[in-house]
Amino acid sequence: MAKRVRVRLSENEWNFDRDRVSDTELVACCLWEYARESATLIKLRQQCEDACRADGNANSLVPIVAGNIRHPHNAVELFLREIMLQCPYDIWQSADPSKPRYVPKDWIVPGNRFPAPWQSLCPEERTRRAELIDLKDKPYIAFRRGRLRDAQSIVLTVMEQRKVALNPKIDPLTVSCIATHSQLVESPLDWTDENRLPGGFFYPDGTEVSVVEIDWAHCTNKEIGEWVAKHRPASIPEPKDRGGHKRGDWRAILDRLGLLRLRSHHTVEKTLAIIAARLTPTQRKKVKFVEPGECNRECSEAFNDFRELFPFLGPAEKPRCWPMKLARRDG
Repeated sequence: MAKRVRVRLSENEWNFDRDRVSDTELVACCLWEYARESATLIKLRQQCEDACRADGNANSLVPIVAGNIRHPHNAVELFLREIMLQCPYDIWQSADPSKPRYVPKDWIVPGNRFPAPWQSLCPEERTRRAELIDLKDKPYIAFRRGRLRDAQSIVLTVMEQRKVALNPKIDPLTVSCIATHSQLVESPLDWTDENRLPGGFFYPDGTEVSVVEIDWAHCTNKEIGEWVAKHRPASIPEPKDRGGHKRGDWRAILDRLGLLRLRSHHTVEKTLAIIAARLTPTQRKKVKFVEPGECNRECSEAFNDFRELFPFLGPAEKPRCWPMKLARRDG
């Protein structure tokens, strides 16, 4: 029988001390590292990367990403979706202005290296992602103009769903996936005017894009606002403000993940021996870093953190570094 080769766990995978991950990038690092533990998110990212390499972007995967990543906190949702959809660094090129995706040399290229470890990212990417994840800010804009791809989605969805409505027995393979992922209206047959859209295109995240007429000249701001409020979909109630974890909580969540990754490779005794040399005097007073039973309990909490951070994942999905290593297997 061939001897199993043990792969050494890089310190980037488990050591998240302040001198390695600053407080300013703590939340971004925590979300990034826990996302690396999700087989679903890694698979979704690979689909988007394949689309980027084929088409220069992952626009075709937007409805699928939106349908798979639904988070109660807007900032977290946007952070995760950008990780999935953004082009890899090597897709961009800056040498030839005549080629597609040319980027001038003085621009900072918005690349993406997920699922590489956070600590292996360049300082520019770490800074940019840390700035994007402001949990006190609402990154969604209540009302703004749509994008070209939104208009294209509306037209495609209207035509495809009309096709299905008129022929319910149609072969699903002849219908675009976008027509089956997000319904334009509850009843496509309930159209009073063939030339006027019955409603907007709803992405699974609760965002509506549509073509609208606004009579600025004869309607007050209050009247326009009342119309918008009146037409809020019953299935999407008005959101409430949500708080976030405190800074100390995020540090503890990240530390727990580091312990779990060590425990997936080593026994609890070996894990405590590895971290002993780098503990600060304050950390030596914390039982989770010195007592085997508490260390294992912290690792179990990391499993719960994974479920709490990503409630949209399937109930059976576990972190990739789960389970913990048993003592009889170490040696």
